Amino acid sequence: MRNSHCQSSGFTLVELMVSVAIVAVLATIAIPSYRQYVRRQALSEGTSALGELQVRMESYYQNTGAYGTGTACGITPGTISNFTLACTAAPVAGAVAQGYSASAAGVAGSAVADVTYTLDSLGNKTTVYASGATAACWQVSGREC
Repeated sequence: MRNSHCQSSGFTLVELMVSVAIVAVLATIAIPSYRQYVRRQALSEGTSALGELQVRMESYYQNTGAYGTGTACGITPGTISNFTLACTAAPVAGAVAQGYSASAAGVAGSAVADVTYTLDSLGNKTTVYASGATAACWQVSGREC
């Protein structure tokens, strides 16, 4: 006589649904954390590029005695993926000496599209957000200086 109870291997529907629920919970935690990580990395790219530009501009000034000619900076800003770099040579307000102002504006569509970093020849650093909020420093993580 044959046994009417056959043993099947595999997962039950309940076990499958529990595992799907666990994966969903982990994804809701991991995805925002990953987005924050990507944003912090992209923000540090902008501040790093401006820091490098500052060093190159000061070296140019030591060699030539000026930051540039007219409104053109003596050093052409490099190219980076998440920011558009710009530099303008100009007189420093309230002084006779020439200075410069550099900026790194987040590229549209990137994780940092809402951020613009600025730096001037006096070492003043600012962060400007698309919402209009500003900070007198470069903010990379959160809203603290």
